[in-house]
Amino acid sequence: RFCRSCGEPEQDPPVDHQGPPEPPSIASTERVRTSTFDPPPPYSEIILKPVLPPMEPPPPYSFSPEEYARVPRGINNPA
Repeated sequence: RFCRSCGEPEQDPPVDHQGPPEPPSIASTERVRTSTFDPPPPYSEIILKPVLPPMEPPPPYSFSPEEYARVPRGINNPA
C-alpha cells in the first residue's frame, strides 16, 4: 500500500494470526433463537401493569374543563 499524502510505501498494521476471529457474542444469538421458538407469554401476563403510586396533580399547563372554557386559546381572529 502507498500513503495517500506522500506516496511512500506504507507499512500494513500488524495483524494477529493467532486463530480465527471469534463470532460476535454467541449469547445474544442464542437469546434471539430461544425467544423466537418460546411460546408467547399468557395474555394475562401481558396486560398486567405495575401498580403506580398516586401521582401529583398535573402541572398548570393542563387546564381543568372550567378553566379551559374561560381561557382564550390561540389567536382570536374574528375575521
